[in-house]
Amino acid sequence: MELMLIESQRALREAQRFRSKIIATTLAENAADLAAEQLCTGFKATIDYANSDGTMTGTMERTPLGGPGKEGQSSFVIDVTGVSTGVPPATVKLKLDGEVSASNQVFIKYAYHSQ
Repeated sequence: MELMLIESQRALREAQRFRSKIIATTLAENAADLAAEQLCTGFKATIDYANSDGTMTGTMERTPLGGPGKEGQSSFVIDVTGVSTGVPPATVKLKLDGEVSASNQVFIKYAYHSQ
C-alpha cells in the first residue's frame, strides 16, 4: 500500500509539472501573437500581461533594412517569455527573427523555443 501511495504522489508531481509547462508554453506563444499583431504597423511593441494562469512579457523590435533593393523592407525580433503560476512554476522563452517585405509579407528566418 505504501509503494502505491509513493507511486501516485510521483505521478501527481509529474502531471503538475507537465501542466505548468503547457501553460507557460501557451502564454509565450500568445505573447508572440500579440507582438506579431503589431508587426506590420509599428516598429516597437511591449507585451506585459498577467492573469490567474501566469504572466507573459516580451518585446518586438523592427528595424528598416538599408541598401539597394531593400527599400520598404525591415527585419524584426520578437522576444517573449511565459511564466506559469502552477506548482511548480515553469518558464518558457520564445524568440523569432525574420523580415517583413515591402508588401508586408512576413518571413521567419530563425525560431528559438526553450523547453
